[in-house]
Amino acid sequence: MAVLGLCRTAIKGDDRLRVSVPGPTSRNNTAEAPWRGSAQQRNPHAYDLDEAHALLDLEEGRAIAKTFLVVDELRRDLVRARVNFAAEGERGRAKLVEENDRNWLEFLAVLDKTFAAPAVADKVRDVRGFFNQLADADGQRDRGALLALLELDNLLYFERFGDKACCFEDFKPYTLSAYLDGHTHVSDTEPTLCRSLNVHKLRRHVLGADELSAVQETERALVYLRAYTAALGLCGTLPRDGAATLR
Repeated sequence: MAVLGLCRTAIKGDDRLRVSVPGPTSRNNTAEAPWRGSAQQRNPHAYDLDEAHALLDLEEGRAIAKTFLVVDELRRDLVRARVNFAAEGERGRAKLVEENDRNWLEFLAVLDKTFAAPAVADKVRDVRGFFNQLADADGQRDRGALLALLELDNLLYFERFGDKACCFEDFKPYTLSAYLDGHTHVSDTEPTLCRSLNVHKLRRHVLGADELSAVQETERALVYLRAYTAALGLCGTLPRDGAATLR
């Protein structure tokens, strides 16, 4: 595919981008935007990037990007390389509203536009209201808007205080430790078991060095063992991958 080949060549020539091609859709596979710390000077490979972007902007290119996720990711990487966040942000916002598209990359496009320059109160207030409207409309059908609100707050805080020694300590109370510790573990249904597993995994993820003594780890192992045995009765009703999780 000529378009895909040119896009890959152009992007690989830009040392400001971190791209994994092909790969799953995730934040780790998105290119660096200015608010993520990349340089904003003009790209020495601008001609290749502009040519690739022009191809993807044709009707055929747009159709390919709409059909193949990897091409759409490359198109977005080109947008970031050309520092064209405003247009992409508006495009993402329109897709979220008009097409009811909940691709996480559309939320990121809106956030990229918001933080491409120092975020001001009006921009943040507008985006927060927009994400709240989507979250209210989606309910439990889709979690994208709520995740976008979390990302918005994280980015806003880090933009303002990321250069302070207090940043890490400030973030620590918001790792949900207190909430997780107060959770009552129940595993009588698949949803309650899934919630319990998530709590165990999240709590373990945020353990501090002072919580990893041999005694504490032994006690924790016993808790996991009791949770495992309590859930064995569900193995006959869980999907195959759910049963494997218990092992």
